[in-house]
Amino acid sequence: LRAPLMTPVRSQQEPMRDGAQIWESSRYDEQLYKTKLCSLWQNGACRRRRCRFAHGEHELQQPPDLSKTAMCRTVQRNGVCDDAACKFAHDLAELRATDRFFKTTLCSFRWDGSCKMGDQC
Repeated sequence: LRAPLMTPVRSQQEPMRDGAQIWESSRYDEQLYKTKLCSLWQNGACRRRRCRFAHGEHELQQPPDLSKTAMCRTVQRNGVCDDAACKFAHDLAELRATDRFFKTTLCSFRWDGSCKMGDQC
């Protein structure tokens, strides 16, 4: 399983509390909230007041399907990808958003008419 080519912007770090660093969530983090068990909690050592990992099976959320949410680097580099199981989009028609991730800003390319997504922007 390969991660998408999206690089989340690291949000500002909050001060240390209870011996653990607490990070403000970014819009990418919200999609992954409580989708994995907290390894610190499993060892009885989680001291985070707002831990974004699940503390038990009852807190686990279904992770989003991130397939085809980023362009394939192989296609971008070589013009073709031979991996039949590739989870990345190979053209703009395949590129999609997740059901948990919505547009939050206007496309700057749309304003000047250069957006490649056209009416799908």
